[in-house]
Amino acid sequence: MPHVVLIAWSFPPISNVASYRPLRVAKVLDQEGWDVTVVTGYPDSTIHRMNNQELLDHIPSNVKVVYLPDTSTSHEKNSVRPLSHALPARVFRKALRGTRSTIAHLRNRERIQALYSSVREIGYPTSKLDAIWHPKVLDTLEKLNQEQPIDLIWATIPPIASGIIAFVASDRLGVPYLLDYRDLWLENPFLNVSSEEHIPEHILLDHARMVSTVTEGFGETLAVKTSTPVRVLDYGFDPEIFDTVTKQHPISHSADTLMLIHAGTIYPFYDLDPIVKALENTDGKIMLHLYGNIVSRSQGRLIEDLPNIKAHGVVGNAEANQAVRDSDVMVIMSDETRPSVIPAKTFEALAFEMPTIYIGNTTDEAAQILLRCGLLISASSDLETLHEALLVAQNAKERGLPLCKPCQAEIEKHSYQGQREDYVALFTEALNESGPVQ
Repeated sequence: MPHVVLIAWSFPPISNVASYRPLRVAKVLDQEGWDVTVVTGYPDSTIHRMNNQELLDHIPSNVKVVYLPDTSTSHEKNSVRPLSHALPARVFRKALRGTRSTIAHLRNRERIQALYSSVREIGYPTSKLDAIWHPKVLDTLEKLNQEQPIDLIWATIPPIASGIIAFVASDRLGVPYLLDYRDLWLENPFLNVSSEEHIPEHILLDHARMVSTVTEGFGETLAVKTSTPVRVLDYGFDPEIFDTVTKQHPISHSADTLMLIHAGTIYPFYDLDPIVKALENTDGKIMLHLYGNIVSRSQGRLIEDLPNIKAHGVVGNAEANQAVRDSDVMVIMSDETRPSVIPAKTFEALAFEMPTIYIGNTTDEAAQILLRCGLLISASSDLETLHEALLVAQNAKERGLPLCKPCQAEIEKHSYQGQREDYVALFTEALNESGPVQ
């Protein structure tokens, strides 16, 4: 059977959306009889991700996982808060300041020089190599290929370095690679990506056998950049991970209180004002619980003064999932600067069959998915619309009525079993597609 290597910076026991996607891929391919090896970061020294040891039980026994140690310094581990998204900027600054010292500490100088040479050929700036992900990753891939020839490499980005590794390994080993985009790197308005990075992106795209991504909007953008076939497979969810989370107890103080929850980082570009103002004049019968970082300081000060909003800070994935299960309504915020983005929490709402208030446009892909799945209570940023939706939901709870009518058939389409045929078709097509490997 084919041997595929998955390059994924995050993998269980790390518990984030970047970890769930390669896990689903590994499950599907393993069930199809493929030999699967995952090359990932070492979980005991992650500095911006939280661990959930229970996720290890979901890795198929036949899947081989190679954990490579994190090369971050102890100072970085102690200074970067969990789930801090300032990490990439810190890494980039460190690489810019200490490229020579970083190379000097690597054991295999010839390998590093070869890697830099390959990277320079595709025009990628050496000051933004994400610390090369790990200095021994190419040695690891060559060893795996010697033990069992690799037929296909799959790399999921971000970080961008995963795609660069796939490109270089493909060149070294003569093995095709499949490039997976969980986010668009050049179109992200918050990264201030330099124009020189257009060159490597085009080369990475053009040399891939196939490209996959998570939204229709992303797919349309990538299709304009390259002639390489682009396929869309949304984030989806693994019901086996969420089925073990059962409702334990309400997190409210009153059985009549409608409990809202937002679980995840609240970035500066998220607008909390609509839901905050909509909660006013609800007589304390509606509470909003926030789990995760609140990046915007102004929002943080505002929340501290509101009696019907409680910020819990950063918690483990298991605790956040339990809080979602114990709530009545999930709140999902859109990135209005990038309407093609589907918040990953959309698929957690599907997994839990949670009634959902989507703060954004009804035409967004996320809102449309929730609507088709029967979980959408309201999709709007309008104060009056949100306020009315909250009152309707509160009234339904007080009367013991369901807040929504889940559509099981539509929800199942987004589970990894429902996406199985699409995953298999993607990898089979990438493996069988003829064409030169760079």
